[in-house]
Amino acid sequence: NSFDYALELDASYTSAWHGRGLAWATLRQYETAIENFEVAIRQDPQNPQIWYNKGMALHKLMGYGDAIACFKRTTFLKPDDYRAYHRKAIAQGALHRYRASIQSLKRVIVINPRYAPGWNSQGLMFLALKQYKDAIHAFDQTTNIDSHSASAWYGKARCYIALKDLENVFKCLYRTFVISPYLYRIIAQTALEFKGLEDHPRFQKLVQVNG
Repeated sequence: NSFDYALELDASYTSAWHGRGLAWATLRQYETAIENFEVAIRQDPQNPQIWYNKGMALHKLMGYGDAIACFKRTTFLKPDDYRAYHRKAIAQGALHRYRASIQSLKRVIVINPRYAPGWNSQGLMFLALKQYKDAIHAFDQTTNIDSHSASAWYGKARCYIALKDLENVFKCLYRTFVISPYLYRIIAQTALEFKGLEDHPRFQKLVQVNG
């Protein structure tokens, strides 16, 4: 309502259109959010943050191609915005464009080598390509920066099961479940990668809530 009132006073107030879009996005009304971001972009096409937020809303609607275009525009206007490169990479991954995603993630890491989510996403893309050693390296970088990344520890376990290294599978699953006691236990019990371990005593002990 406050943004509506501001725009009644001055319909050319770009920050109000942008803020109104963010408010709609917070309410998960992404189509309406995008409409507001588009007005803001028409008024201020050189503002990278508006392009970024439009890309985020499009991503929520699974409009990955359009989201990528927005994130590209963001990085054109703000070349050091590693968040935009990261979001572009995630959208590329959603389209199974894993190699393109890895290239975007390399840019993320060049700009901010201590950005753990960038390393973790790179691990996931290498894992999708079945490049397990590269994936493990990326996940190792993630856990070196953020030792509480359950996603990275679980990603390493997925790599090690593919490499038939059970000792490291169990070590990584243990670390995963310490960090995330419930969610990843459920995921591991239903994951196809670990289907052959269903009857293994160590696996059974790990997946028990009090294991």
